[in-house]
Amino acid sequence: SEKIHNGPIYRVAWNQADRGLIATSSADKLVIVSRVDTDSGHCETLARLRHPEKCYGCAWHPFKSTTGGELLAAGCHDGKVYVWDVQAHMQLYVCNGHSAKVFNVTWSPLRPGVLASGSDDHTAMVFELPLHNGLAGAKPAFVKSARILAGHSSNVRALLWNSEIPDILLTGSWDGTVRIWNTQANRELACIKDHHADVYGLDAHPMRPFFV
Repeated sequence: SEKIHNGPIYRVAWNQADRGLIATSSADKLVIVSRVDTDSGHCETLARLRHPEKCYGCAWHPFKSTTGGELLAAGCHDGKVYVWDVQAHMQLYVCNGHSAKVFNVTWSPLRPGVLASGSDDHTAMVFELPLHNGLAGAKPAFVKSARILAGHSSNVRALLWNSEIPDILLTGSWDGTVRIWNTQANRELACIKDHHADVYGLDAHPMRPFFV
């Protein structure tokens, strides 16, 4: 093992296309991209992506960009989501809309450029990034939320896109509920109240995506 951060690490994200590539987000304001040799355990730092505040959630874009680079999103304590081209060490987008820290981010597995975020402002948001417009630029583009999903009464932590229906997103919160949303219609479809405490994680059966 090797120490790469100088603060607590909140998220480790494996790249699904390149399983030796990981991203880690930390209270030291960095998202660090590393290549891990699973045989030796050696960890090589490839990029140190600095943010204005603590970084919580991070997630790899599941599709190749138009430039062929890997895109990475990170949720930050300043309420923004930052999207990077990792190979170029370039910040491409800054996603605005939340009024409190962003603790989790996740990309749609079905729609390129569609990103969900969960925040301490009790909302989830969906951003649609214009990847088809090209990614080159001297300064990052600022993007406002396309959808605001309001209904939770406390911090939103868990996020899960349905792997078969593009517009369905599930959210989990400190209010103990799991909510199912139609993000295109901006409408809550169901509220599950089986938990009696914070909901931090959601996952679906890989072969039966409606089993959560």
